Amino acid sequence: MLILLLLICVGCSKDQEGVITASGVIEAIEVNVASQIAGQIEAVHYEEGQAIAKEQLLVELDCIDYELQEMQAKTNLDMLKAQFELTVKGARSEDIKQAIENKTQAEANYTNAKLNYDRVKNLYKTNVVAKKMLDDATNQLEVTEAQFKQSQEALQKIKKLSREEEITMAQARMENAEWFLKSMKERVKDCKITSPIDGYALKKVFEPGEYVMPGSTVTVVSDLKKIRVVVYIPEAEVFRVKYGQEVQVKVDGYKDKAFTGVVTFISEEAEFTPKNIQTKDERVKLMFAIKIMVDNPELKLKPGLPADVEFK
Repeated sequence: MLILLLLICVGCSKDQEGVITASGVIEAIEVNVASQIAGQIEAVHYEEGQAIAKEQLLVELDCIDYELQEMQAKTNLDMLKAQFELTVKGARSEDIKQAIENKTQAEANYTNAKLNYDRVKNLYKTNVVAKKMLDDATNQLEVTEAQFKQSQEALQKIKKLSREEEITMAQARMENAEWFLKSMKERVKDCKITSPIDGYALKKVFEPGEYVMPGSTVTVVSDLKKIRVVVYIPEAEVFRVKYGQEVQVKVDGYKDKAFTGVVTFISEEAEFTPKNIQTKDERVKLMFAIKIMVDNPELKLKPGLPADVEFK
């Protein structure tokens, strides 16, 4: 986020043929470093004005609650993973064992019924037994054969017991737990607030013991190695300014030195005059904001200083 240190009204003139000179103010590019989570500040590791490196630890929050939630989330995930694996594997071994016993018994019943049927059938052929006994033996054979087939099917089914929807639900619960654990890990990570850029700490907003909310700015870091100058160009001259155009920037403290800048922004709307101005004489007073980025590796250019910009 860019926060402007200072902005003043500036003038613009045409010093020589083809050269536009405008005056503006040097601005620092600032970043508001915010907390992503709520918590009490445990430690502050910087002072105002201190040089800050990218990824340097700035503020630590009390993380006990988040660490406990992370541990609980991990325990829950481990449990759901185990449940998912069991679901994928299918029925319990005890259930399979019982199904095998049922099949074995049904097979024995069928074998006995077939032996009995063959015996009665032979006796019936010699008129030793009545037709009814043969019919009973036939019925018994058919019943036991059906039961045997059912037991075979039941055993195969129980080996593939976990239905597709059960596996899908178990997987969804596991994936949800994985996402929750990941979010808890991110919260624990967010307990340590680091600088997103190289720069200087401009402001200490909180002290240890104070409570912050998500989105609260805990410090402001400025990148002084790149500064910006904002100037205003009249409507009649703005067409001569182009994106990416190189310009010369001068400040009073370095009269014999010019700093090279690049145009990075040209306003689409005029400023400083009412929108209802329609006459030709008044329209030339409309001004357009121009932003110039300047490399400042030696930190010679300070925020707030006036600067003159030459457009050629």
